[in-house]
Amino acid sequence: MIENKINILTSYGVEKNIFDKYDILFLPENIESTPSAEKLYTTLESTNLCKIFKESNLSCANSYDLNLEANHLDRRSHDLWLGVIWIMNNVTLPFFISLFIDWLKAKLSKGSHVIHMDLTINKKSLFTQIKYVGEGETLIKILNSLKDDNDTTN
Repeated sequence: MIENKINILTSYGVEKNIFDKYDILFLPENIESTPSAEKLYTTLESTNLCKIFKESNLSCANSYDLNLEANHLDRRSHDLWLGVIWIMNNVTLPFFISLFIDWLKAKLSKGSHVIHMDLTINKKSLFTQIKYVGEGETLIKILNSLKDDNDTTN
């Protein structure tokens, strides 16, 4: 399965060793379905979320860091479009979940949002993928259960 993930990125010109450089990748939301780099798009929320993780000293990258020429898609709604997030090192999963939940709760305090996110977690070269579209409180419960599961399997 990891070969599939590597192949997706290398088809857009990303170096194969990228998986060794970063623990978390914030990718364009159509990276797994678009055949050409010119049609890739990312969202402002995804870019801003990656900045928050970088400020917290987590090793992460977005499309800019990977030299992907992704366009920014500006959606005008209350929905939060977070694109594709790959957690390549499951040791960072508890940190990701805690920081993400804090960020999400701050967003939810300003009103209800539908969350759109495609989360892939690498756990010993086995990938778990969660394609989520729904309200924030349920997502928080799902993420907390992943964090609890990760604590018992490390």
